[in-house]
Amino acid sequence: MENGVKTVVVLAGGYSSEHEISLASGQTAFAAFEAAGYRTLFVKVERSGYSLDGKDVRIEDLGADYVFNSILIPKIGAVISSMPLPVLGGGVIVMFGMVAAAGMNMLTEVKMSRRNMIIISVSLAVGLGLNLVPSAVQYLPGIWKTLATSAVAPTALLAVVLNLMLPQDD
Repeated sequence: MENGVKTVVVLAGGYSSEHEISLASGQTAFAAFEAAGYRTLFVKVERSGYSLDGKDVRIEDLGADYVFNSILIPKIGAVISSMPLPVLGGGVIVMFGMVAAAGMNMLTEVKMSRRNMIIISVSLAVGLGLNLVPSAVQYLPGIWKTLATSAVAPTALLAVVLNLMLPQDD
């Protein structure tokens, strides 16, 4: 670590047929770590060993604080893409069910005052309303339209704003 900046080594390549995919994934990770302010080294993994800027290196000699292994990303994608759609769909349903249950659990711990009920009801009504009637935001630019009709983003944003604006109960 020089000057308090952490060093990340991004491993990419590998020995499999997914070599090129891993290199592309590694380049994406490399750019993200660099943009986040890390000192980033892109190390290619070949059959002959590891190379940095075309020179053979040993990982332990690079002084890395972290090592990001992008060689595994294509393999994880391959496992997920090999799953039948009904299995993935079932997993997604269970995941959203768990999120909903965790949300309801948090709500049971909140005192349901008039203020809190207004925040919950208005936030849900606006968030779900925009989701069910996407034409209400048809003139917003691309990403804003997507966020506004996602149900989660407007609901959460409005809940935070109302929580900050409405006076607290005594």
